[in-house]
Amino acid sequence: MAFTVRTARSADLQGVRRALANSWRVGYDDVLDPERLREHTADLAAFYPAERFERKLDDGRLRFLVAVAGGDVAGAATADWGPNNTHEFVPAGAAQPRSAYVDPAYWRNGAGTALTERALSTLRSLDAPPGELYVEVLADNDRARASTTRSASGTTRTGPWTCTTSHTRRRSSGGRCDPQGTTLRLPCRVRYSDM
Repeated sequence: MAFTVRTARSADLQGVRRALANSWRVGYDDVLDPERLREHTADLAAFYPAERFERKLDDGRLRFLVAVAGGDVAGAATADWGPNNTHEFVPAGAAQPRSAYVDPAYWRNGAGTALTERALSTLRSLDAPPGELYVEVLADNDRARASTTRSASGTTRTGPWTCTTSHTRRRSSGGRCDPQGTTLRLPCRVRYSDM
C-alpha cells in the first residue's frame, strides 16, 4: 500500500481524530481499562479537541505529520523539539519523536514506518539537528515496544544519532517497577513508563 506522508492541515482534523481513536481502542485494549478506553474515545471532538490540533499546527518547534492513503488519514505522528514540546526527561538539545498512531486498518502496511522515517528526516533537517532522540512507550504496551524497537533498529543506517544503550523497566504483575535486565541497542534512548 502506498502512503503519502506530509505536514498535517486543518482539513485533516476529522481523519486524525478517527485514526487516533481507532489506534487507541485497539492498541491499548490490553493496556488500559476497556470501559474507560471506550468512554474516553467515544466523543471524538472531546477526545482530540480542535484547539489542541490547531495549536500543534501553529507551533514552530513541532512538526505534525499525517500518512494518507487513498485520501484517508491512516495515521499521525509528531516530531518535537524544544523544552515546551518534549517530556521533562528529554535534555536540552535533544528531540522527541512523539505521538505516532496508525489506524489499525493500516497496521503492518508501512504507514508507521513512513511516519517514523519522515519524523526522523524532519529532525535531521533542522538548522541545529538534535544530538539525541528520546522515545517514550508505555511499559505494558508490548505492541508499541516491539514497533519502537523495530523502527529504531531500522533507522541505524540513516543516522546521524549515536547508538546508546538503555535499560528497560517494566511494571511487574505486583504493580511495582522492576528492571527487566534487557538491554536494547538503538539510535535513540527509549523510556518505558507506567501509567
